[in-house]
Amino acid sequence: MNFVSNADDIRDFYALHQEAKKVNVRAIYQKLHVANKAVLVLVAALWEAYCEDVAEEGLRLLVQHAPSWEALPRPLLKSVAKELRRLDEEFAPWTLAGEGWRQYLTDRLALLGQKRNYSFATPKSKNVDTLFLDSIGIVRISDSWSLPSGADWARSELDKFIDQRNMIAHRYVAGDTVSKRHVRQFFNLVAGLVARTDAEVGRVITEVTGKNRWTAASMPSPRTDKPTNL
Repeated sequence: MNFVSNADDIRDFYALHQEAKKVNVRAIYQKLHVANKAVLVLVAALWEAYCEDVAEEGLRLLVQHAPSWEALPRPLLKSVAKELRRLDEEFAPWTLAGEGWRQYLTDRLALLGQKRNYSFATPKSKNVDTLFLDSIGIVRISDSWSLPSGADWARSELDKFIDQRNMIAHRYVAGDTVSKRHVRQFFNLVAGLVARTDAEVGRVITEVTGKNRWTAASMPSPRTDKPTNL
């Protein structure tokens, strides 16, 4: 997973604010809201890329290490069965015969990728739930987002930030400001969602394969520096 390494740009963003604070030039402070907007869009992009990568990686691990198709999550089996019903009913069962189910799910990854290109441009909570249901068979993965204020709060906050990202990216209005504190809140939220999403995907993989094959990188620590007036 690339979330932690990709988050280096966020650390550079914090460093930029610190450098601007040292210079103490008001004209620089007044322009940094442009960088704040850009980084808020970047955080949303990191979240979107993480979800796509972890869903694909999780399915690959299931395909490679599940002892049989019967061990796969039931919702995933139901999705596959529904897809097969659209094929020629006479020959569809042969698609999964023997170890054929592994090849079918591997080929299915490409089809899911094409589907995401049309449906996952906005990584709000509902779309994330759909992504992990289709890919790994996890029903409403957002229920695992047990942050201190609860999963409902996490879903609501994520959706608000993604809506703001969409406004910046698609309906840009010059002069609108975004604070450093706001960007930090979004990043800390996403870091928490990544940690809990990792844990839930890992739980499912362990449940199916019988082994803990999920290696999650250490998460970046939430920022605790005091907010500025930027």
